[in-house]
Amino acid sequence: MPDAPGPARPRITYDGRPGELFSLWLVNLLLTAVTLGVYRFWARARTRRYLWSHLAVDGHRFAYTGTGGELFRGFLLALLGVLVPALLVVLAAPLVLPEPLVPLAILAVYAALLPLGLFGVFTARRYLMRRTVLRGIAFEQGGSAWDYAFRMTGRLLLTAVTLGLHGPWMIAASLRRTVGATRHGGTEFRFDGEGGELLGWALLCGVLGATVMGLALLLAMPTLVQAGAMLGGASPGEGLGAGSPFRADPDRLAFLLLGAGAPLLAGYLVAIALGAVVWQAVTWRFLVEHTLVGNAGTGAARLDLATGLGGIMGSIASNALIVVLSLGLLTPIAQHRWMRFATRTLVLDGRLDLDRAVPRQVPRGPGHGEGLADAFGVGAAAL
Repeated sequence: MPDAPGPARPRITYDGRPGELFSLWLVNLLLTAVTLGVYRFWARARTRRYLWSHLAVDGHRFAYTGTGGELFRGFLLALLGVLVPALLVVLAAPLVLPEPLVPLAILAVYAALLPLGLFGVFTARRYLMRRTVLRGIAFEQGGSAWDYAFRMTGRLLLTAVTLGLHGPWMIAASLRRTVGATRHGGTEFRFDGEGGELLGWALLCGVLGATVMGLALLLAMPTLVQAGAMLGGASPGEGLGAGSPFRADPDRLAFLLLGAGAPLLAGYLVAIALGAVVWQAVTWRFLVEHTLVGNAGTGAARLDLATGLGGIMGSIASNALIVVLSLGLLTPIAQHRWMRFATRTLVLDGRLDLDRAVPRQVPRGPGHGEGLADAFGVGAAAL
């Protein structure tokens, strides 16, 4: 007798509408402007509720239970409890400390802010997970925020010392301690990626950026040579006096410097854009293909992509162009397009029986969230 078929692969879908998302974004923008930015916390909560409610796994929709008030209170706590005291220390140090100790005091403040910012990144994700519900069960972020903060601080310093070479391993370690420590009821998430897989791509992005900047410098070189010749035409004792070519033809010199700066600026922007597109595509694929969902009790499945790296880069680049060319006015359209692309290309390679997930009691946590991350402008606060 043949074995009974196992549960089908869960399907991930998104059915939001661009017009609805744009209308929501426009209302949020106007209210944020009228309230001088205060409404942005409620705007973020409304946007999340919309996106979550249109995202589903096998027809079971996600729900976001966070509120704008929680986000606002978290921001105020971080502002008054961390950033304002830090600013007061920096301003007061020259007034109350001996001059040789002032730089040390300011350095100590900045050194303390780094792990605090990373602490905020972790707690922001934990808040976001606890406010994300699927089938009546909230997600949970395991691990210690302080442990994450201090470990990632060390890795950031190591990345700086190695001129960025340790960056791929830092990213992998961060994903293991965040994505790899996520739970949904009795279902566990695991992450098994290694930083070495990203090193080649990191070097490629660096070489690509250097090549583009080199070509821009070659284009600007003739103009730079002419400008240098004009500045060097004055005699050693002449300086910038009446006989100096700089004083004789300042308009031409300004024109030459602008002519040299244009290709250099364009090259810099192109290098940054190309590197960002490639790196975002590579890290997205790295995240997806090394994430496993499930355990021995519920079955396990590995996330995979039904598209190649070129398709990911095309989606990221086209959405970036939409945002840039529209001066940000079509940001919700780009967001909608990415959600459609991501859900259409995400697949679960394996069997995962969601009906067998065992509910677990997840503490709701304090009535505030993402405060530090929002104050520092990092982490889940960007969502």
